[in-house]
Amino acid sequence: MPQQNRVTPFGEIVGVPERGTLMGNRGVLHDITQTIRRSWQLKRWILCLTEFKNRSRTIMTPGRYTELFFLDEATGLAAGHLATDRVPSANGGGSANIGMRGSREIQS
Repeated sequence: MPQQNRVTPFGEIVGVPERGTLMGNRGVLHDITQTIRRSWQLKRWILCLTEFKNRSRTIMTPGRYTELFFLDEATGLAAGHLATDRVPSANGGGSANIGMRGSREIQS
């Protein structure tokens, strides 16, 4: 059974086999048994690449942020996440400069 860490365009966190092309963060959402206990912890919802400089993480490490996965950039943006400079633009010409706010007011 897939882990419950995939996000729909509606922002719901679900368990489906498709991992997606991008990763996001809403804070620590899971417990020690890797069960999602809340939908978000932080108001800063980010979206970034799943691979960066050969770094790797253990998914849903207790006490660390919950790795969330999105099928594509459109799904992540629709779910309310903002792209970082590590998300390539749709035209392939470097990173997307998405300096807009999502549907929620973002506060640091």
